[in-house]
Amino acid sequence: MFYSEQISSTFVWGGHTVLTQSWKDKNVIIPHSKLFYITDGKICVEIDGQKIVAKAGDMMLIPSGKKHGCLYDH
Repeated sequence: MFYSEQISSTFVWGGHTVLTQSWKDKNVIIPHSKLFYITDGKICVEIDGQKIVAKAGDMMLIPSGKKHGCLYDH
């Protein structure tokens, strides 16, 4: 769990994705951070081998350069 009273960022790209059971994102390394806000359901995110389940209302920040994967989790 992470908490910060102040986070600053530069917004680069945004989108809305509806995940299905066939959606997978595995062993991804990207040069920028990813920010997920879960609006409905839940997903399982794995960062450097640690699995975290995010549910509706959760926000997750995946730091740049970190190997990660996301799986649909109904």
